Amino acid sequence: MSALPEGWVETTLGDVVERVTKGTTPKTFSANKDDINYIKSDALDYNGRLNVAKFLKVTHQVHEQLKRSQLKENDILLSMAGAFLGKTGLVSKEMLPANTNQAAAIISANIGVINHIYLWYKLRDNKTVRYFNSIPSQSAQPNINFTEIKSLPINLPSLPEQKAIADMLSSFDEKIELLREQNKTLESLAQTIFKEWFVNFNCPDATGEMVDSELGKIPKGWRVDCVYNMAEYINGAAYKNMHFSEGLKGLPVIKIVELKSGISDQTKFTETNLGEKYKIDNDDILFSWSGSPETSIDIFIWTLGRAYLNQHIFKVIPHSGIGKYYVYNMLKYLKPIFISIAKMKQTTGLGHVTIGDLKKILFVIPDEPVLKSYSDVIKHTYEKQFQLNIQIQTLSKTRDTLLPKLMSGQVRLETLEIEPSKEELHYDS
Repeated sequence: MSALPEGWVETTLGDVVERVTKGTTPKTFSANKDDINYIKSDALDYNGRLNVAKFLKVTHQVHEQLKRSQLKENDILLSMAGAFLGKTGLVSKEMLPANTNQAAAIISANIGVINHIYLWYKLRDNKTVRYFNSIPSQSAQPNINFTEIKSLPINLPSLPEQKAIADMLSSFDEKIELLREQNKTLESLAQTIFKEWFVNFNCPDATGEMVDSELGKIPKGWRVDCVYNMAEYINGAAYKNMHFSEGLKGLPVIKIVELKSGISDQTKFTETNLGEKYKIDNDDILFSWSGSPETSIDIFIWTLGRAYLNQHIFKVIPHSGIGKYYVYNMLKYLKPIFISIAKMKQTTGLGHVTIGDLKKILFVIPDEPVLKSYSDVIKHTYEKQFQLNIQIQTLSKTRDTLLPKLMSGQVRLETLEIEPSKEELHYDS
């Protein structure tokens, strides 16, 4: 182990925090959206973001009863039970008042000793995640306890250097969030155009003449078909532990967590080719069809290079003459329907969309001139989204590479020359 820089000290999490406790699971939840936020551990992720879509609600009365698990601004939540240990989230003022469940540890930094953002990034370090996941024995419900959390080793520089490190890493996250917002704007624009053309039928060069169909009146020359007939849907392979390689040998195996958070230290790699059809590459359309309906059912454009696709995700190959822009935005438009279908089949928190469902969902297929016009109009937006995703992945990888080096003192800020450049973040609206 390399020596720490001068002025740094070796300590543990227990020595730098005011409290480590956990939440409580109430007997009842509220359906009133104006009630108190209740943050379950499944709202946490390995990038430290809290998924607001997964927040539940409890009444003010229940909140007051759960004194121990009431959250404060800048508290850090850490998943301490379940299949994925070490996921985190930072509680912001906007989320309060709020409460959490017993699968989440509540960690309050002693701000006189440690910067809470610095501690949050320390908990997000892949080395820390591996540390927590190496503790539990193999059981149906892995978990870690307070003693194990408090025993986490921490290298601690001075408070000013902690803040500088936290600010550096936060600058990456801020740029990433900005790019995500720009991507959402483009997504909204693309969906607005799609709906106007293919739902409201207000598209250029339309004759205005309408004919009857299974979906009601549609423009003359268009037709109706099921979603399944518009593309080939290839489900990923059933990769198992026996297929995974040591380290980073081979190609990554892409599960839903990689679609949402990118490739990380938790990603499995394989040298086993279960079939060429399971290989994916940049610009492929991927459709996650199983999982928690509100957060797992979604459609993505892949941007992280060659990989193998795991089961529960379709690789979608549009049929000739229909085009990827149309198929991608059609699937995005139908996402609420897919979520609704998955909810109706939901068991133990999971739901799914099947090939049988895709065969039942009907949508219009425009004539060739309209499809070409649409492709010409939307291509620029689609390509911008792709480039934004590439930038997000690049920044995320740079941040994740720097994080452990900054936390160990291997890289000091006075010698650091890497930061997000203006050119890298340029966005031409």
